[in-house]
Amino acid sequence: MSTDPAKLIRSSNPKDRANGIKLVARRKDERALRILMQLSQNDEDPNVRQFARKGAAYVAKKLEEAGKLDDIADAAIVAEPEPEPEEEALLPEGEVEVSERNIERASSYVSAAFDQNMNEQKDKAIQSLSKAMQLNPNLRFDGYFTSVATSVTGLPAEEAFMTLYSDKKRKGALDKVKQGKMSASAAEHMQEAEKHTWGSLTLDLGIIGAVAFLGMLFAVLMLPFAINSRINTFESEIAASIEEAGGESELTPEASATIDTTRDNIELLREILGFIGLPLAGIMAVASLLGIVPGLVAFGATGHAIASAMGREGTMPYMIYNLVNAYRMPLFLIYALMILLPILIFIAGLPPRFALIGVTFILVIVILFLSFRVNSGIRQSYFGMNPIQASLVYFIAGIPYSLIVFGVAFVTGLVVSGMLAPVFELIPVEEITGL
Repeated sequence: MSTDPAKLIRSSNPKDRANGIKLVARRKDERALRILMQLSQNDEDPNVRQFARKGAAYVAKKLEEAGKLDDIADAAIVAEPEPEPEEEALLPEGEVEVSERNIERASSYVSAAFDQNMNEQKDKAIQSLSKAMQLNPNLRFDGYFTSVATSVTGLPAEEAFMTLYSDKKRKGALDKVKQGKMSASAAEHMQEAEKHTWGSLTLDLGIIGAVAFLGMLFAVLMLPFAINSRINTFESEIAASIEEAGGESELTPEASATIDTTRDNIELLREILGFIGLPLAGIMAVASLLGIVPGLVAFGATGHAIASAMGREGTMPYMIYNLVNAYRMPLFLIYALMILLPILIFIAGLPPRFALIGVTFILVIVILFLSFRVNSGIRQSYFGMNPIQASLVYFIAGIPYSLIVFGVAFVTGLVVSGMLAPVFELIPVEEITGL
């Protein structure tokens, strides 16, 4: 027998659903109480509904003892559903005359209902059987139809016939199927969300932290590498010009002085790049790590608080997991673009303005893609959340995230400025401007 409560609750067998109720009741938390309350009102089997009410009462008692049960939930458990008024029978008392065409059409609907029921599409199966009975009321005297009708509706034969033939009862049956699907979906979502704990989330945050650290490290290190590559090319061009002039001995004093100054400037620039390259990359990499990881945790915590206030079901670790998953690929692409930019300018030789426009255009697309993924991740984190609610969570939860990123960037700017100030005092950078 399965031990998965979500599968058991979704089963067509009332005994399986009862066993699923037992497993849910053992959780003794507010989510279990809500699921049991839904089953106690919407399950198609009266015995299962009664069993769910007992389970809900048990969980409510445990929550009340722990001081976690509110009056509304307590009232919902105690209150019994209002009995529906008796509906006058609409089925004809005996067999009626039915055309051959309607008999064939009704038979095709019964076959479709059988397939739909096998595929766990009970709502469609009920609608198909209802159409069949409207076309041929005599089907209630057919053993095969009776078997399919009782299997689909979970009701005794006469009650099943009345449910399929009556518009009001059929709508009620469809509503119960819909509520049952929602209960099963909520249980599945709850089970998936609780797979992600703070322990498992540590690895996910470690991965996104590594992407942030290494991505920024290589992006900053690429700048001096690319500039050095351009310097080497420039030196080769100077050597070629001297060779075309017949050697340094053939140069005029003014040309020799210009070349000597250029060579001195090149050495100064290399000295600056060598001094600040690795320390600057390390500082920026740490800043990137401190901005992304704490920022995502703050985003997840704020977003979870807002979603919970909206009454949506989910957990904070699951929210942060989906955020990390949403950020991983776009973040990698952003750092790849940062690495690509100096390559395009200093190695490929593209005009800086052209390279900046191209990279910025791609960057905007990546950021839009990131926004879409984050919004989708928020919806996935909470059962029943619609796009408007997800956008609201995204907007509000993004405020503390932005503040953290801005704060880290501001402090990093102060540190980098303090580190570079002595360098530019010792090395006359203004002499390099002629390069």
